[in-house]
Amino acid sequence: MEIINFILAVIHHFLNITWSLLLAFFLLFGGKWCIGNFIEITMPGIMRKSKRAYKEDGE
Repeated sequence: MEIINFILAVIHHFLNITWSLLLAFFLLFGGKWCIGNFIEITMPGIMRKSKRAYKEDGE
């Protein structure tokens, strides 16, 4: 049982790091986040002048 708890703890730790990095990159570089067909969040990002920043359609 301890082995299973250890494996689940490792997976939990890995997922926490992954989601934290995704949130950080979304806040820094902006982007478009679509949830289904009805919710859409578009954010320009904190580092707007960065070459990696999100570019809106038509620019």
